[in-house]
Amino acid sequence: MDETTRDPIEELLLEHGLHRRTLVVLERIAQAVERGGTFPRGDIAKVLGYLREFIEEVHHGKEDTVVYPLVLELADDDVAEEVGRLLWDHVATRDLLASLTMFAESSDPQEQERDGFCQMVRAYVQRMNRHMNLEERLLFPAVRTLDPEQIAEIARGCADATRGQRGASEWAGDIAELEEHWIA
Repeated sequence: MDETTRDPIEELLLEHGLHRRTLVVLERIAQAVERGGTFPRGDIAKVLGYLREFIEEVHHGKEDTVVYPLVLELADDDVAEEVGRLLWDHVATRDLLASLTMFAESSDPQEQERDGFCQMVRAYVQRMNRHMNLEERLLFPAVRTLDPEQIAEIARGCADATRGQRGASEWAGDIAELEEHWIA
């Protein structure tokens, strides 16, 4: 890997950090809604935009098209089985995100819809935290054992997959603004 190529695992870990921060914001929004607060449609739209446009499209896109296929090709059966679980998580989180979006786009969410939104938030946050923990515990260490050329191949594939997309650093400001309002 030359000096212009970023370590793909470090990049994915940095993205996980931003994602965890966003999940805390989403939890805080759900807690406020559960306590009877107003339904903060604008902030929810920002969070869901990040989850849809960055996590599902960019981050999971890199994993689905670059990282997971190479690991599946080279891994032992135990790691390959876990990669299968991670792929399934991506399907499940897309479905949960679609449900969250439907609740969030309700014109005037009533108590039942607000409760449904909060339940979906809890399910999404739980699934994503478990998913990231599994990647960090099992998948990323497995990638680090690959030879330097294979890691460079992943780095190039990740760079290609994100070209022209809004990256984590560009989303970080939006997330920081949400944190100031919901966490500080």
